[in-house]
Amino acid sequence: MRTEIHEFCRITSGTVLDAGAGCCRDAVQMARGGRDVVAVDAVPALLEAGPPHARVRPVAADVRDLPLRGSSVGAVWCSAVLLHMDATGLVTALGEFLRVLTPDGFAHISLKEGDGRSVEPMADSTEHRRHFFAYPLGRLRDLCADAGFGVDRTWTGEQADSGGTVQTWRKLLLRPLG
Repeated sequence: MRTEIHEFCRITSGTVLDAGAGCCRDAVQMARGGRDVVAVDAVPALLEAGPPHARVRPVAADVRDLPLRGSSVGAVWCSAVLLHMDATGLVTALGEFLRVLTPDGFAHISLKEGDGRSVEPMADSTEHRRHFFAYPLGRLRDLCADAGFGVDRTWTGEQADSGGTVQTWRKLLLRPLG
């Protein structure tokens, strides 16, 4: 992941939006590389748990309704967030990324490889569930186009999830259409 973050920062410019930043792990890595980062997450406690960095501005918000000005970021990084959204939510989030992204910017998204939907219990709760959505590549391309993005490049990579299980991830580098 460090290599991908470094490469993403190399090919982009301007402020980076880390959409769904969690504890700001990726945001801090980008900031250490010299980038200004807006770290957005819907869970304020996660943002507060991350290490502070002068170049990281934490913002508690949903990625489907970003409190940012249009064309205010040069790049969007969204890792392991959109997999929790159905197609409508995914297109809404991508539309927000497009709105805040400069016309020459890039967005990087990653989702679990596959096709279908699953629901799993939360590790620390008997009443809450996590929803996972996986989309085949053709469907992802269509959803990106629906939001106004073209797919510049796609690849897969393997990474262990928070439980240590190795997962295959579909990664896409997106550019605004037109």
